[in-house]
Amino acid sequence: MKTKTTLLAFAVSLLSLSGFGANLNDVKHPDPLIGQWRWEGQKKVVEIRADGTIQSPYGKAVWKFIPGKAERRHYEISWQSNGTVDHITLQPDGHKLHGVNSGGRKFNSEKVY
Repeated sequence: MKTKTTLLAFAVSLLSLSGFGANLNDVKHPDPLIGQWRWEGQKKVVEIRADGTIQSPYGKAVWKFIPGKAERRHYEISWQSNGTVDHITLQPDGHKLHGVNSGGRKFNSEKVY
């Protein structure tokens, strides 16, 4: 009886590791863009959220990651309030970004949280 109990416990352990439990390879890390950012020359903070939205005193926006092979991560921010689209590049340190909006205006931002 002890052998059957041990085998059953072993089988349950294997099942939990192979699909019924958490797979460590599938654990997602939050995108480094998520957080609070201060645009250069501004005092107000822009909050970039994990759900793909942005809450800001300047209006609402949505963001998306632009896949590529570059060392730096690229994103697109679409502002609903004025139709502007920002193309931004997150610097390797994860605390600064450089961007240009659809009007050609360049800007920088620093992560505050």
